[in-house]
Amino acid sequence: KILILRLFPQHASPRKAQWEAIVQNALATLGIPVPRVVLTCMSPSILGGEFNIMEYVTGQPMIHAQQDDLPEILGQAHARLHEVDPASIPKQLANHGFIAERFSFQGRMNGMQNRIAEAGYDWLTPGLQWLQENKPSFTTSVICHGARCHGDFHPFNILMHEGKISGVLDWSGFRLADPAYDIASTKVVLSILAPVLRPGLLSSDFIERYLAAYQTKHPLDSNTIAYFEVVR
Repeated sequence: KILILRLFPQHASPRKAQWEAIVQNALATLGIPVPRVVLTCMSPSILGGEFNIMEYVTGQPMIHAQQDDLPEILGQAHARLHEVDPASIPKQLANHGFIAERFSFQGRMNGMQNRIAEAGYDWLTPGLQWLQENKPSFTTSVICHGARCHGDFHPFNILMHEGKISGVLDWSGFRLADPAYDIASTKVVLSILAPVLRPGLLSSDFIERYLAAYQTKHPLDSNTIAYFEVVR
């Protein structure tokens, strides 16, 4: 049986491995194609950092799949993710001492404020203040793949096998937030990062088709998406 080692760097936040293990196993239990973590080690004395050992997922990154309907597959899969009831995950995280701020949108805003202060980048404060003052009100929180350097629901993090999605990787940015938060993150990756990392691989109408497929199931306000694009 093939297993995968995920080794965290020494500068990673404490208990990062445990956090991801809880999230991934909870998501897998809910039926989302996420690799289960079978062992977690939070001692850096063995490999130099915390680590998880998880199941191997068969497949290749969606970005390399030769299918014409990838935008529709991505949009429909994102819609199904946002339909999953996330209620059990905060309880599991709380049982292990993780506070709600760590996986909320406001927690991310607070994190940005702390980073600005630590770095001394006061010139960014007005921008953050604008985001705080113009934050849309929302009452629905769904499972969001997140918006960190590596976490987003996009073709680089999604594996496909025999024409179907077989795995969704990298949940380090997991959040419970408005659906538009997640959609905006994907849009930014597809419009800015993807053309740089893999020039010419995405069709010119990929984003429009992806959004259309998602919004067939769950219509979203364009202004709310635009706000979260600014956040990203």
